[in-house]
Amino acid sequence: MTGAPERPNPAVVREQIVRLRSAVKQERRRVKARAALFVLAKYLVEETEILDPHEHEEAKKEAFSVLSKLSRAGVADAQYYLGKAYAEDHDYAHATPLFLKAARQSHPAACYALSSCYETGRGCKKDLRSANSYLRQSATAGNDHAMFRIGTALLHGEVGFPVNSREGIKWLKRCAASEASSIQPQVLLHLSAIYERGLGSDVPSDAKAALSYLSEAARSRFPPAQTRLARAHETGRLGLPVNLARAVALYKRAAAPRGGGLGDPEAQHALADLYLRGVDGVLPASDLDAVAWARRAAAQAHPGAEYSM
Repeated sequence: MTGAPERPNPAVVREQIVRLRSAVKQERRRVKARAALFVLAKYLVEETEILDPHEHEEAKKEAFSVLSKLSRAGVADAQYYLGKAYAEDHDYAHATPLFLKAARQSHPAACYALSSCYETGRGCKKDLRSANSYLRQSATAGNDHAMFRIGTALLHGEVGFPVNSREGIKWLKRCAASEASSIQPQVLLHLSAIYERGLGSDVPSDAKAALSYLSEAARSRFPPAQTRLARAHETGRLGLPVNLARAVALYKRAAAPRGGGLGDPEAQHALADLYLRGVDGVLPASDLDAVAWARRAAAQAHPGAEYSM
């Protein structure tokens, strides 16, 4: 298994900034010049944290200035990106109007963000009709977050939609089938849970489908899916025979810190319990290992681990 890619060193980041600024100056066509400026602004925001604090602060100021100018010029990508930055600071008084400007240009991500604002009343008056309209527009354009939200909204009768389980499942499957989706593993896990319990006569429980979606999510190295699949192997759910060796292996994969994450606390708690009891031929009982895994889970506020500590 390969590790996470190395972050560029400060010298490489500075050289790239020079190249991006040069690309902006060399571009004579207005549309392409604005596109080059947007690339520069994104780089200044996302890649300069490794510079010294003063350089990083100056880079952010430059990026804000560039994004503001592009936004005023009507560049939808800049309007959305700047709006998202305001939203991350919970400043929806500035974020929502920017989302609206970009959404009026049919920017899919901005349409989804604006729908969420209208649904919750963040930075605007709550308006489910507008939330529904922009959500449909974003989902139809293929935005993965919008497809997932419209699917769950149809399942539960939210955002002005009547309950329609079959249509909701169609949207979730459409989202899960998108290879470009950034949330594909989460959607697969959601589908697995739905098929495991069923949704009445519209979506009957189907252990085979539940296992298929769960296995696909786990193959994506999504820790919560690995944990759920481990639990199925441990308990013999979803038509699987009990396989404690396979369960332990999956729990360990899910529990291990990876990519800056702390590991799945549910898997860590499960390993603490298994080490406490021991598993014949698979895992020797070890109070030390049990405590170590319980501490990791408790550090992430897992309720069972906190109680056991």
